[in-house]
Amino acid sequence: RNDFDFELDCRVVAVDTEAAVAAVDALAACIECRSDGAALDKTTTFLIHLGVHSSLQSFHLERCAWNEADFRIPDVAGRQMRKETICTEDGGLEHCLTTLLPLDIIAARMEKLGHSCTISDDAGRFLCNYIYYHSLKLSAAVDGRERGKGTTTSLFVHVPPFTTVSQPAQERFL
Repeated sequence: RNDFDFELDCRVVAVDTEAAVAAVDALAACIECRSDGAALDKTTTFLIHLGVHSSLQSFHLERCAWNEADFRIPDVAGRQMRKETICTEDGGLEHCLTTLLPLDIIAARMEKLGHSCTISDDAGRFLCNYIYYHSLKLSAAVDGRERGKGTTTSLFVHVPPFTTVSQPAQERFL
């Protein structure tokens, strides 16, 4: 049964650190705007990010994001962070944030639906991890408020290229 009442907001984000932060900031503004209007006591906000991983054969649900930016190559704006913390107030490179979603249940459900799906604890250290870390921080900040309304959680999914899993198959996965 798929009779959910939901809003969908899709954005394409450039492979750029500043664009990643701007995208998460825009999501924060959307969440804040919604909290000013409609009653959110029964609302859950899912921030789902997708990134292509060229060597994957299946979908990878990322459990955690690490407080480390270590780019093998520069982003599209030429920035190449090497062994840098993403958020210095969170401590060192070994700090990670994790999604609140029950990935074991989600992965098992996706497998039953015919989608090859794996849980991963390593989103890499490039832009995928970078945006996911910021998104998980946003989720924690929203839920940490004394509003008593709704929940917000993030998930990053690494997807294979369309040459490995077709676009229609990936759309069905989502």
